[in-house]
Amino acid sequence: MTTRRLLLVHPARLDGENHGVYIQHVASMQWLLSAADGWEVVAFDPLHPAFAELALTSDLVIVHMLAAREIEPLIRLRRERGLNTLVEIGDNFLDLGTWLPKKHSLRNPLIRQSILYHASISDGVQV
Repeated sequence: MTTRRLLLVHPARLDGENHGVYIQHVASMQWLLSAADGWEVVAFDPLHPAFAELALTSDLVIVHMLAAREIEPLIRLRRERGLNTLVEIGDNFLDLGTWLPKKHSLRNPLIRQSILYHASISDGVQV
């Protein structure tokens, strides 16, 4: 049987208050699909040394709300190879409440614009 690989691209720091985000968006996908025959689920930050190779050889990539500059070329290179890339938007970052710290990166309009841009050029959006 051929094994297909799903790469989940997520920020390296999903600890503390963001541990729930890790469980919901990374670990749960690993638990669900790893039990399915024929799927391998791996999760990496774009700065991980293995990221480039995995990103270009995985059957499917899901990017979790990242504005990193590596994401646009990832989407374009995968598309050239006929591979799909989805962007996951796990929170409403356009209507920020007082719950988000004043210095959080999502308060930066350029970060929000980058995430929306990546979603617009991807093959699909998961919310």
